Order: sequence, then C-alpha cells, then structure tokens
Amino acid sequence: MGKEQVRAYLDGIGREDLRILEFAASSATVELAAAAAGVPPGQIAKTLALRIKDSVVVVVLGGEARLCNKKLKQFFGAKAQFAAGFHGDKVPVLVVLGF
Repeated sequence: MGKEQVRAYLDGIGREDLRILEFAASSATVELAAAAAGVPPGQIAKTLALRIKDSVVVVVLGGEARLCNKKLKQFFGAKAQFAAGFHGDKVPVLVVLGF
C-alpha cells in the first residue's frame, strides 16, 4: 500500500488529522525505526505476518514485546510460522496484506 492509498484511507475514515511519517534512514527494525523517529523502542509498533494453517494473520506488538509461540498455538490451535513470501495458495504475502 502506497502513501497515497494510506492517506486516502485515513481521510475516508475521518482521520485527516493523522500524519504519515517518512524517514530518510531505514526503519526496517524496531531499533532503526526508534532512532529515525527519535523515540524509545517501546513507542514503536511492529507488525508480524504469521502463517497459521492456510491463513495469514497479522499481529501488532509493542516494539519491545516478544511473541510467545506456546500462547499463539493455544489461541489458534496450530503452530504459527512467519509468512515468508507466499501464502498457502501461492499468492504473494505482499498482495494478501497490501504492503
């Protein structure tokens, strides 16, 4: 999803007040994102795409939080794996998630 699509979505739900932050430096990790934004890592939200059975689940965590695989398995009834590249039906995760 590009910046223009995000802006259109936010405008469409009445959130024109929210800013989209763009950084010259990489924000690929919590540490890099925190440094680029000038905030502590705990103020960064990270998203993880997980494959559980034949579905992709996106989990949003605080920057300093860790996933507990045991709790994920208890909640979803199956082991979670990081979604890397392709969903079960060979649709790229990029298309499924929109980013």
